[in-house]
Amino acid sequence: MDTLTHTCMGVGLVAFGTIDPSIQSTSLPFIITAITASQIPDIDTVLKLTGNANYITHHRGFTHSLPMQLIWPILITALIYLIFKDINILHYYLFAQLGVSLHIFVDIFNAYGTQALRPFSNQWIQLAVINTIDYFILFMHGIGFILWYFIGHGFIIFTIIYIILILYYISRFYYQYTIKKYIHHFIDSETIEQYFIAPTMRYKVWRIAIRTSEYDYVGRAHGLTINFYDKFKRKEPFNFEKYPEIKHDKNVRAFIHFSPFYRYEWDYARNELRFIDLRYLEKGHYPFVAIVKYDDQFNVPSSYTGWVFSEDKLQQKVPIQN
Repeated sequence: MDTLTHTCMGVGLVAFGTIDPSIQSTSLPFIITAITASQIPDIDTVLKLTGNANYITHHRGFTHSLPMQLIWPILITALIYLIFKDINILHYYLFAQLGVSLHIFVDIFNAYGTQALRPFSNQWIQLAVINTIDYFILFMHGIGFILWYFIGHGFIIFTIIYIILILYYISRFYYQYTIKKYIHHFIDSETIEQYFIAPTMRYKVWRIAIRTSEYDYVGRAHGLTINFYDKFKRKEPFNFEKYPEIKHDKNVRAFIHFSPFYRYEWDYARNELRFIDLRYLEKGHYPFVAIVKYDDQFNVPSSYTGWVFSEDKLQQKVPIQN
């Protein structure tokens, strides 16, 4: 989820703290504990400073792993104790644990996912039923904050809010399931090898990418009306063994690590190779790409991966990447 949503959930955790008589939930130490716990797994956002490839490869990886789910609350509680001293260590730790676990848990439900089972599994868990920014979730938290401010009873209010959100999550699973079944009216289910169905910021609009034995289809569902905007003939998988410089390029490796659903295009006239993620079609443009500039020996003098929303900006980025 986005930073604002995690912050809202941290404040919601403060509201839950009002039920604990051993904690002054609106005290500065507890507010810092709750909000820090709700944010700390995303500390790896600083990897953006080291380049897109490193960030894409590692974001929501180690910092969201099982060991760190246990370590973060200990570190937060220890730091709060060193600064403020007079706290209930056990109860602060338990709320910090709840905040960290909630952060990682809700991240599982969007299309990016996390490596929440690492080190036992490096698989990215991505259920793709909630958009990274979800207006309904933010709206419900906003309603909760207003009610809490005017009438108090934060625990009761946010218990009701979170029951509503649980029902909302269930509705998103059902919506995704319904679209998945409806797709079979358009495409023979026996030919489908892979599919991607993920929400947008609009409740009834979902992104769709389908891979069959012969074609890749890209489109959107508006309610149960499904429109396919692109259809690509399948190619043979890219032969990375034939092009070791491309295989080992950090930007290409990061792209392949992140994207399970892509196609590639050669532009021999410009000595350019593109890997295009088919999941995020937006206004006729595929913004998440990896682009490689190669020489006559297929060495890679420059490359780039990331989100670029126009061709001009993409061409500006490639020459300066090393």
